[in-house]
Amino acid sequence: MKTTISQELQQAAPFEGGTVSKKSNRGLVIITIVLLIILLFLAYLYWLMARPPTAAKVPKTPGITHLFSIYGWGKHRLRHPESVALDKYGNIYVADTGRHRLVSFDRNGRFRFVAGERSVRTGVKPKELLLPLGVAVNDKNGDIYVTMFDFGKIMVFNRYGKYKSEFTLPKRPVRIKYRKGKLYITHSGGIIVTDLRGLVLKSWGIKGKLIGQFEMPTGIDFDSKGHLFVSDTENMRIQILDKRGRVVGGIGRPPRDMNDSDRLFGLPAGLTLDNKENVYLVDSFNHQIRVFDHDGNDKGRYGKQGSLDGMFNYPSDIVYAGGDVFVIADKWNSRIQVLRITPKGGGGTGRAKVGKPGIGWQIPAIILALILLITAWYWNRRRNARLSKSPVAA
Repeated sequence: MKTTISQELQQAAPFEGGTVSKKSNRGLVIITIVLLIILLFLAYLYWLMARPPTAAKVPKTPGITHLFSIYGWGKHRLRHPESVALDKYGNIYVADTGRHRLVSFDRNGRFRFVAGERSVRTGVKPKELLLPLGVAVNDKNGDIYVTMFDFGKIMVFNRYGKYKSEFTLPKRPVRIKYRKGKLYITHSGGIIVTDLRGLVLKSWGIKGKLIGQFEMPTGIDFDSKGHLFVSDTENMRIQILDKRGRVVGGIGRPPRDMNDSDRLFGLPAGLTLDNKENVYLVDSFNHQIRVFDHDGNDKGRYGKQGSLDGMFNYPSDIVYAGGDVFVIADKWNSRIQVLRITPKGGGGTGRAKVGKPGIGWQIPAIILALILLITAWYWNRRRNARLSKSPVAA
């Protein structure tokens, strides 16, 4: 029995219409799933790039234990912090040099406030900081003192980070330490002592390499007798001064040159004393913490260059937080590290061991592979469906 072409089309239309609709819906679902996976992948990549840097877990290193690190808060990251200070409550104050500001965190690393931050990219307005290098805290009223080397001044903020005052010094200040109502300030050739309004009371040292002379001293701290320990940075030594500014001891000596094999330090920077009067010194170029007892006997080296927890990249300052806890400005890792350091006599270097790297690129790679497989499967199935319905295949 013969049928007309119009009858064939009428018979085929419902069948083909239903088939196309069903397959198109299935394809739409698959495409939607693929797009959702891609969106999740992109969201994961954004989270991976936006989150604070984290270090892989490393085994416990003899003599040094990482407690936590501070990279900033929210979207605001630290950049090359130069120095750090604590108040009597354990709050942390950071001279965030690369961001031109003072930042404070509580003893657990939670953000408290920011002060002195520049509001423009060029020029400096009153009450704004430019490349702050040193920070100190008045343990009586909580005032915060910040040095600005380029302008030769000290800026004063109250305990809440509000601007109070400022004063200019005859020398450009580097680091600063508060003690018993006085400020001890290092400059390129020595130390000056001022009252809290900036009146110069004493001045010790001149530029040079002889005993009692200095070349860009940085770290300063006191022992229980009032002796001042000074990190004489470019002379590669520590000098110890009495209350009159006379040298009564020291550790290390100026090297003959940078290749001197007998040099004790790479580049000594910040230092602090613990409650047993051990001296903890940041050796910046060696990426280590050097520890000495009060008599200058070596008690070990701690740390190694790197970005993992407990490792350093040109650290610049250290402050004692009580017990065996220390806060370190890990300058070129752009973070503050809070560590427990427990030297054992004079033995061992206490070098950190690198652990296995954490999961980084593996998860995105797996997700991308799944996306490619699903996409290839879908397009291959669709191609086979077309071929099976084509006149040639029939």
